[in-house]
Amino acid sequence: RPAGNTQGVIFQPTGVALPAFTVLSASLSMANTDPGRKRFSVLIHDADFGDLSVCTFWLDGAAPARTYVMRTHTTRAWANATISIYAANVGVGGFYQLDNVSMFSGPLAPGSTEMTQCIDPVAAPAGGSLGAELLVNGGFGGGTISPWGTFGNIQSQLTGGVFEFFKLAGLP
Repeated sequence: RPAGNTQGVIFQPTGVALPAFTVLSASLSMANTDPGRKRFSVLIHDADFGDLSVCTFWLDGAAPARTYVMRTHTTRAWANATISIYAANVGVGGFYQLDNVSMFSGPLAPGSTEMTQCIDPVAAPAGGSLGAELLVNGGFGGGTISPWGTFGNIQSQLTGGVFEFFKLAGLP
């Protein structure tokens, strides 16, 4: 992986202002002509990045074109609704192929104002029961965050079994 910028992006600001809690739905056709697996992310955001939602998908090597869908909502008023598609892997022998991109506002799906939905056409359908809990200390009991860890300039504290944190100025 090269140092510094490790992603490329194609984006389109729409110039459209939206009120808070507007439902947005985007779809796009993506293929991979490269023999290697590739990751891409779709961001729907205000042009100033003051509010955004993101979905990340994987494309198998030599994956045919498939339609990926993202449903989300604004959490504040936007000045300029924008869609960005980030390519995250270096091409070795092929390309990401992008086509038929669309983005609409309005109440398109029940519940879509309450969550962001990332609809992957190759994902297995949901069903069955949950397996074993994978995390330890998810309730932050016992006066410690262990075995959780932090990275970067994070100020944190435990208050009544709740982990509170914020990012301090500086890098990373």
